[in-house]
Amino acid sequence: MQDGITTFKCRNGNIKALYIPQSGPLIVMIHGFPGRPQDFKRLINHLNGRSILAVALPGFGISPETPKITHDSLVQTLIEVIQQCSATELFVLGHSFGSALAVSIAEQLSESVTGLFLVSPVGLRPHRAMRNGARYIYPVFRYTPLYWFRRQIIPTLFHRAGFPKKITFESMWLSCHLAWAFRFNAYKLSVSRIKAPCTLIHSSNDPLIETQIITELVTAFNQAELLLFDSGKHNPHHIHAKQISQIINIKMLGQ
Repeated sequence: MQDGITTFKCRNGNIKALYIPQSGPLIVMIHGFPGRPQDFKRLINHLNGRSILAVALPGFGISPETPKITHDSLVQTLIEVIQQCSATELFVLGHSFGSALAVSIAEQLSESVTGLFLVSPVGLRPHRAMRNGARYIYPVFRYTPLYWFRRQIIPTLFHRAGFPKKITFESMWLSCHLAWAFRFNAYKLSVSRIKAPCTLIHSSNDPLIETQIITELVTAFNQAELLLFDSGKHNPHHIHAKQISQIINIKMLGQ
């Protein structure tokens, strides 16, 4: 995955991304919190010939952390990177909390975005992992005197939720920060404004996000369909990469 890594200069610093320019529309891939572009490796392998931009969000891996990371600052950074690719037609794919960034991009670049793919997306209200974890422990653990304690507890919670042990504590802590600050009401409004057709992809055995959250989200879009798998947990694009890529190819070809 290091092949094709490009550095984009943005106002808040340098951003790295896997950039594969080809003819035709560009599909932008946005990982979740925590996550990295490598999360899409299997999917990308089945999208030969497609123009792909998989961004490493600042603070989550190969792109350095930037000051005061917020949902809005991430959206603006992503838009800066996208604009440097000079694509006239876009498809945007977001995984988990990256789906919320994808929605915001589709809203702001509505004239350019032709389609939206949301994989195991965040819904219109807190899902079970947020209700039981990061969103509500963050206010308790955010103070410096509890630094050692939070370094012991937070990784345990993330590992129990199914995240790999190789994820750094800093990425986990940043994920907690962004989850705590997430504005569900603003997200719901953005969803209602999306003009492009949306495909939601989910696994019924997802341990983090219940299917009811996803079905509620489907009905909130103006044009949306649900691709539901029985397996795949929170990462259906890993074991169902071939089938999902076929759907993406069909949408990008306009068939």
